[in-house]
Parts: sequence; C-alpha cells; structure tokens
Amino acid sequence: MTTETATPAPASTETPAPAAAKVHQRAAQSRVISDEITASAQSLGIVIANPEIGAALAPAGYSQEELDAGLKLQRSAQAAFDSRQTAVGRASQAKTACAKAEADARQTFGDYRKIAQAEYPEAPDRQALGASGRSPKDPHVFVTTARAAFNAARQSPYASVLAKRGYDKAGLDKAVAVFDALDAAQSAYLTATGAAADSLRVRDQAARELIVWMSKFRRIASVVLRDKPEMRQKLGL
Repeated sequence: MTTETATPAPASTETPAPAAAKVHQRAAQSRVISDEITASAQSLGIVIANPEIGAALAPAGYSQEELDAGLKLQRSAQAAFDSRQTAVGRASQAKTACAKAEADARQTFGDYRKIAQAEYPEAPDRQALGASGRSPKDPHVFVTTARAAFNAARQSPYASVLAKRGYDKAGLDKAVAVFDALDAAQSAYLTATGAAADSLRVRDQAARELIVWMSKFRRIASVVLRDKPEMRQKLGL
C-alpha cells in the first residue's frame, strides 16, 4: 500500500544557524576540557613520579596529600567527561529510534486511513475514523488522533466492514502496538536527553574545579621552580 510521508521525530534534521553555532561552541568547549584533563594527568603524574620535583614543591604546600587531592579532581573530571560522552551517545541513539518509531507509526496510520477512505467516501464517516484531511504533523496530536481512530474502527457500523480489510481485532491490536512502541521511544528519548543535560552540568562543574586547582598549581609551580628550568620544562611551564 502507498505510505504517507513520515515526519522526522523529534526534530527536523536541518540545523538552524544559531543551533549550529551552539553545537560548534560545545564541541570547542569539550576539546578544551579534554585537553585540560589530559594535561593535568600528565603534570601530576610527573610530579608524583619525580621525587626531586616533589621535594621542590613540597615547601610551597604541595605535599603528597595535596597532590592526591589534585589527582582526585582530575579523575573526577575524567569520569564526568566519559559519562557525558556516553550520555550524548545514548541520546543520539534514542533520537534515531524515536524517528524510526514515528515513521513506522505514520506508515501504519497512513495505510489504515487509505483503507478507511476507500470504504467510506462520505465526510462524516471519514471524520469519525480519523481519515479526513491530512494526517496531523504534530506528534502528540498525531498519536491522539490515531488512537481515537483505531477505537472508532472497533465500533459499529465500521467494525464489520474494516475487519474484512484486515482491521479486525487482531489487526487493530497490531496497529495500536506500533503506537505503543512510539510512546515508549518518545519516553526513552526524553529520558536520554534529560540524562545528557544532567551529564553536561556534572562535567562542566568537575572541569571547573580541576581548572581552578591546576591554574593555581601552575602559577605557584612557575614561581617555585623559577631557577629550575629542567623541572619547569618537564611540567610544561
């Protein structure tokens, strides 16, 4: 049967200019955070592994305990960064699944509408069966309209006629199951995007704490190691 054009869900594939700029901004921010996490691990690893550098920095307050505190911030930032990447990936997968589920639902409802239109040319009947005009573009209105139409198809005087065309109880239950899958996909997408937003806040907070700690460490280390160029070079100062 001919299918109706599916409306992508949950958003258009075209990215408006402001949204594209925001994506680029976030990508640049991620690179900055990633670079800091890597650089911090390297610097702290060098200090901890090099007794001479450690001894030179200890009088400035960078005891093993303080260095461990910095390393803990670095590890927290790394974990938050990893969680953010995972959350973004899951949100992307959920978006794709949601779009497919809506496409399947629109095809299912489109097929039903064409059968109903073929059987019932009069406007009142088509209205009752959700087969008049165009299929709603709004996802929520679309789902509500389709479910109401399937309910109407189970009732007299339409049930006996549509049952002969494949829309008996089993056929309608199958159609409803497609919409149940769409509801589940939309719910999963909302959950995934919420988790992605939360992960962004956690990542940025962890990154800020690490950046503040490392910024102070580098300033102080630059002063303490002023006369030790080899140590400064090892730390990238």
